[in-house]
Amino acid sequence: MSATLPYGGEVERIGDLVVIPVFDGYSREDPTHFYRLLPDKPPRRGEHVDDWSEHREFLDGDGLIEHGLGGFLVGTGDHLVLIDTGVGPDQIGPYGPYNRVIKGGELPERLRQIGVDPADIT
Repeated sequence: MSATLPYGGEVERIGDLVVIPVFDGYSREDPTHFYRLLPDKPPRRGEHVDDWSEHREFLDGDGLIEHGLGGFLVGTGDHLVLIDTGVGPDQIGPYGPYNRVIKGGELPERLRQIGVDPADIT
């Protein structure tokens, strides 16, 4: 396993465990809708455009927030365990009241990039 993650993220050690984030995909969303699940409820902090004026560095050129999705590969010494296998190879969405879209399918490539054969995951 490589200690350097070519796709970002950091390897963490927790006691005897080695924890590696393994990205599978991403979602790009309007930040004012990111946590809003019920459109008929009054808006909360973060659900107004002005709430993001001091945090533009977290938004892309279209004013959307992009966040990675995936799981964690945990090395226990004798075993490799994959926690959460990600989104999968297909696009999810658009769905919900805000037409959210999630794209996945990168997990096999990410494992290859860090030198892990899926057959070695127990």
